[in-house]
Amino acid sequence: MYYQRLSDEEILSGFREGDADIIREYFYGYCQVGYNIFDQRYQLREKENLDFMSLAHQYALYLMEHDWKPLEDHFGW
Repeated sequence: MYYQRLSDEEILSGFREGDADIIREYFYGYCQVGYNIFDQRYQLREKENLDFMSLAHQYALYLMEHDWKPLEDHFGW
């Protein structure tokens, strides 16, 4: 797939530009993996408002409001 060949800078640029394919592939894709890991440990799906889409979308909105800077700072991009 085309998106698997992107550099970190291209991914971050895609996030900032609102590229839906890049956001879906990289942001929501990685969030899904993390959610599944934590769900096994903490049974998140059984808890109100802790489903994957609610959490991932809330975090995405937060990052978009801050131009993805917290993610950039966290990973040192």
